[in-house]
Parts: sequence; structure tokens; C-alpha cells
Amino acid sequence: MRPWLAFSLIPFALLAACDNMVVVELSTGAQTFELNAASLEVPASLRDSSSNTIATIDCSGTGICPSSAEVPVACEANVCDPGPITLAVQVGDVVDFNAIISEAGSLIRIVDEIQVASADYAVSPNALTFGVPTVEVLWAPETAVSADGATLLGTIDPVPAATAVSSEMLIDGAGSLALSDHILGGSGRVRFFARTRVDLAPGDPFPDGVATATMNLRLRAIGRIID
Repeated sequence: MRPWLAFSLIPFALLAACDNMVVVELSTGAQTFELNAASLEVPASLRDSSSNTIATIDCSGTGICPSSAEVPVACEANVCDPGPITLAVQVGDVVDFNAIISEAGSLIRIVDEIQVASADYAVSPNALTFGVPTVEVLWAPETAVSADGATLLGTIDPVPAATAVSSEMLIDGAGSLALSDHILGGSGRVRFFARTRVDLAPGDPFPDGVATATMNLRLRAIGRIID
């Protein structure tokens, strides 16, 4: 599914007309991302083809396990156990908050404050063979090419396999303030990333399938109708 960007403008509240203040709620629209089991790059040598699970490989004699740069495998309790694998993907496309705020031009001329109001998310039935652990949603400047160095915005709760959920992301206070400062500083073009750590164990289903999710971030722009 191709990531896409939309935005909407929703008047949120009009405050104290006598002092020229106004609050406008803004939305990025649905930002889509996918978590694909193929991206975990689990070595085929760890697949038990008879049960399609992570193979239980005895390493008691040698202590040696089939490993790769992407998936370290250690001999734990005489069995080869894959280590946690970090999976990070971009969420949607670049979001231009300056363009979104400019749509409110007829309602708000001078923006004094930006607040992250909420972030809704939805996961279509998790078609992965494993439950998705907690997902971190991060933001970074437009120039970012990966989640490395990105700032935490919030978290999505774990999603069991074959389960669909729709809920609200837990917002990180420091990360939301940093995003607000970034936008107010004039650098309104932002990328978002989703990151999680998958820890597979011998006997677990071999990773397969895809989980698709969307996120919709809502902001409050607080400012004045005229200078």
C-alpha cells in the first residue's frame, strides 16, 4: 500500500474574541505504514519446515549457532535463540505542517503556540504470524533517512496476531513539545517513523505476513486573528 498524505482543517474553539485569540484544530490525515516479516531477515536455516516454526537447534556440543549480521543468534540454555530484532519503517510521506497551518489563514493569522492534541491509530487485522510488540512513533526533520536520532512522539500498544485495533497513541510530553518548537521555528516539514523490537524464540511461528497501520495526528494552533 502506497503511503499518502491528506490534511483537514477543523475549527476547534474560539476564545475571548475581545483579546483576539483563537484556537484551531488541525489534522495530518491518515499516515500509513507496514510492518513486513520479510524485513526481519531471519535466516532460513532457523526454520523448522515440518512445523513452520523457529527451529529448536541443540548447541550444547559446540555452542555455535547459525547467525547473521541482521539476526544475532546465541546459544542459550543449550538451544540456539535469536536475539531481538529492531524493525523501523517510515510512516506515510513528508508532512508539511507549514502548509497545513496556512490552510487556517482565514481563521488564524499569527500562530503563537502549537500543541499536540492527540494521535489516533488503527491496525487492520494483524496478518503477521506473531504479535506486534509496543511500537514507538518518532519524528525527525525532513532530511532524516532513518529512525536513527529521531525523537519519540508516542507509543502504540502491542497488537496480538490476527487482531484489529483502533485506539489513541500515548503521547510523550517531551517529544510533543520538541515537535511544536520545531514547527514554530519555521522548519515545518517532518518525517515520521515507526520502530519496534521483535524477540523470537525457538518454537515460535516462523515470521511471515504483514501488518498495516495508519496514524492521524491532531494539533491545536493557538494564536491571533490579526497582528
